[in-house]
Amino acid sequence: MAYREVDMWEILNVLQRIGRGEQISAISRVTGHSRTTVRRYVAVARQLGWQRGLEEPSEELAAQVAEDLGPLPRSRVPGEVERQLLPHRGKIRAWLSSVILYCPSAVIENSLPPRLREEEGRDVGVTEMQ
Repeated sequence: MAYREVDMWEILNVLQRIGRGEQISAISRVTGHSRTTVRRYVAVARQLGWQRGLEEPSEELAAQVAEDLGPLPRSRVPGEVERQLLPHRGKIRAWLSSVILYCPSAVIENSLPPRLREEEGRDVGVTEMQ
């Protein structure tokens, strides 16, 4: 399942419905959140000190629930092309630092691909460089 960013107001709506005593399956149908997600919102709200029926959930509570359930930082794993280019990082940086950034693309077209052809023995078109 893909991650979908949830607005604080959606969480507040779920918690308010729970506070009014609505069933989790009914809340799930109305809001479009799975029953598991509704339970997760309630569990985090309880961990933060909210008790159903004793107090109305606040915007601050919903914001804290949203923050606690936010996306986890993903580990940065290089893709296939990046893994192939990593050993050549120094060369690529040197090439790029020697190119004048404000020059027209024709100059870049005429300088970088020949270097790759000469040094790596392969034909690289400009479209691969962009």
